[in-house]
Amino acid sequence: PIGGVFSGTINFTDEAGCLYWYTVSIEVAAPKEEKVIDVEATVRKAAVVEITLENPTMEDLVFDVNFQGDGLLGEDTIVLPASTSKKAADGTGVYELIYSPLLAGEFYGRISFTNDLVGVLWYKLNLVALPAEPIVLDTIESMIGSTESIAAPIDNPLSEPVTFTVTVSDPEHFSVASDKILLGPYAQSTFNITFRPSSLTEKAFGRVVLQNSKFGEIQFAVSGVGLLPGIMPTLHIDAPLNEIGSQTIVFRNPFPHPLPLDVILTHAETPTDPRSQRNKTAIDAKLEEMQTAFGLLLRKTSDVVIAAKASYHIALSFTPQKMGIYEAVVQVRSVVGGRSLLWCYPISGMAESGLPQRLPTLKTACKTTMIKEFNISLDGIRRADLGPHDELTLSDFSVEIKADESVKSMVLRAFRAQPLEIVPVTNTEEAAVNAEGEHYGREPADFALRLRMLFEPLRTFIANVDISLTCRNRGKWRIKLDLDATDPEPDDVIKLTAPVGGTDKVTFRLNNRFLGYSTFQAYYSAKSSPHFSVTPSTGTLAPYGAEGTPFVVTFAPIDYGTIEVGTLIIVTEDAQWSYEVRGAYPSNAINHANIKSKVDSFRPSPLYN
Repeated sequence: PIGGVFSGTINFTDEAGCLYWYTVSIEVAAPKEEKVIDVEATVRKAAVVEITLENPTMEDLVFDVNFQGDGLLGEDTIVLPASTSKKAADGTGVYELIYSPLLAGEFYGRISFTNDLVGVLWYKLNLVALPAEPIVLDTIESMIGSTESIAAPIDNPLSEPVTFTVTVSDPEHFSVASDKILLGPYAQSTFNITFRPSSLTEKAFGRVVLQNSKFGEIQFAVSGVGLLPGIMPTLHIDAPLNEIGSQTIVFRNPFPHPLPLDVILTHAETPTDPRSQRNKTAIDAKLEEMQTAFGLLLRKTSDVVIAAKASYHIALSFTPQKMGIYEAVVQVRSVVGGRSLLWCYPISGMAESGLPQRLPTLKTACKTTMIKEFNISLDGIRRADLGPHDELTLSDFSVEIKADESVKSMVLRAFRAQPLEIVPVTNTEEAAVNAEGEHYGREPADFALRLRMLFEPLRTFIANVDISLTCRNRGKWRIKLDLDATDPEPDDVIKLTAPVGGTDKVTFRLNNRFLGYSTFQAYYSAKSSPHFSVTPSTGTLAPYGAEGTPFVVTFAPIDYGTIEVGTLIIVTEDAQWSYEVRGAYPSNAINHANIKSKVDSFRPSPLYN
């Protein structure tokens, strides 16, 4: 019942017992298709085709289902009840074939149903995949001279990673951060489409197309409209006391023609600290400080002409005289088509207290906890500068920990800094003394903040850490210290015994310390015996609570005399395990009492003859 080439033999035996045999090859042509089925579906949507099959026999039949063609989905088998069965009226069954294409075009396919008794039934498929309509996104509204973004959804239905190539029909107004987008297997994500307007009257339209040879393409219809300019994102500047800090505003002419403009620096009308508003003298002093703290570093601030689509850099200086927050506004004014335009850039300046304060190194072994407390000198804040109703509260302080990107994840997991209390300083030396009475050198201050440092590393590392201590409306203090996580004590001792030329093995399972999978490396330290090995040496560690990833430690000595000791280290991005591995040889002690000679070496004396 099945097409193909079949081979066999035919044997003949005559009356004399002689055997004659012949080889036979039979070529059976494949059956003609039962029917041609036309299937049409839109790309990334599904169409369902029902195929009715009949069972002519008196027993249930199980058919294996195979289909050829991209985008075809369905069950692997179908059971047809017997024609006399009560499960179906006439022994028929319906198979549902799903067609969900990714690539547009016309294709051919087939679906076959195979049973050893009945044979093969197959259908020819004419597949038509229609292009998908573009995905229409909401209109993006953005102030002229600024940008706004919208998130576009994408998903990958394939079992392999997909890299999309991005093309934009109108790059003058619309853009995507990267021309390549990588999406993992079965992943769902979004990417941002940015709109930069160039007109206040005309709406911009464009297409963003994502293409891949296996996936096809996805089109997004985007549109945007320009709005009158207004308040732009705030620009932040940090500068040490009595030193100059600078920042630059990059203003881009959004119009396709030259743009004349004026640049004006204005200062805040009221101080940012609402607690100081009760004191008029404090208000006046604050305004005077703000007026002298900021300055424009421009040769020309009026009648400046910027070429079409060109950029203009507005440099700004900041020189704080006292600790606190300073505010100003940079205004960029212009007239286009008889319409006045005004861009306002809020400026927020924060004073820093000079050089960073240096703390002693925190050094401890992995998987241990170290707690130390330090008094951080709040330089620049004096009692005389505080109003009668002003006070420092612990809730005003925030801590930010910074480290190099290569160790940042480990540092943030292992190290924390917590403000405990504000300490008034009466002795000029107290502010520069830690909780253990050690001086680390700062100028005297009227206040100090007691900071608790918690260091509990899970793997070895050395890191330089910068701590930014910020007080709301007061300023910022910088702290530097080093973290040193040394080798831990072994988690366990593994003992193995094997003779020279033999092996001994032990298997154990290990879980990640955190939820989620982590890649690992397993290796022995440099001073370990070469007769030890571990498998796997790399892989993925099972998450916390799972069965665990198995590790096999092997001891295979090849000669005597080596000290069979090693340190097995298993390390992930955030954690580390170590095991002391000891190898021994089988005991070779001899019990001489049980040894008897097989040769009679006794010589009898002649005296006894």
